Amino acid sequence: MTASAFARPIRNVVESSRDLTPVVVVGGCLRFQGKLFNCALAIHRRRILGVTPKAYLPNYRQFYEKRQLTSGRDAIARDVDVLGQRRRRTWRGTATP
Repeated sequence: MTASAFARPIRNVVESSRDLTPVVVVGGCLRFQGKLFNCALAIHRRRILGVTPKAYLPNYRQFYEKRQLTSGRDAIARDVDVLGQRRRRTWRGTATP
């Protein structure tokens, strides 16, 4: 999948959140630092409030996330650009989540 294919569903949620009062938290794959991360995104009224890459990836039975995705503990960048919005990722990899 291309980076735009990953961004399309996230863009749809961001645009749809325009008139919603609650903060919406969704999961999605984001590509940054040349790697693919499984992330949680907090969204409120078309604004991405934060991005947290998943740190602990399962690798047993039917779960094979480690084969395709990178752990958030390996993320180096502190800021992430998502749909033109630059946000600080909330997981630093050294503290407990």
